[in-house]
Amino acid sequence: MSKKSIPNFLDVFEKRVDAARQRIKEELDKEKPQRDRKLLKHLLHDIKDIRKAIKSAREEHASRCPHCGKVL
Repeated sequence: MSKKSIPNFLDVFEKRVDAARQRIKEELDKEKPQRDRKLLKHLLHDIKDIRKAIKSAREEHASRCPHCGKVL
């Protein structure tokens, strides 16, 4: 069984998601005509992809039972 991800970098990606969320909040504080719609779409897409990667890495590196393989 080979693992594709490295769990040590998960906090780096979580910080990146937090920073992107903060940028979204700042952008939404602006009035509607001044908002950068392309930036908002890009940030949301980026957050979604990173969250999927974090979730899959956590599932991949979770402690498992040596007999049945279920997550402990």
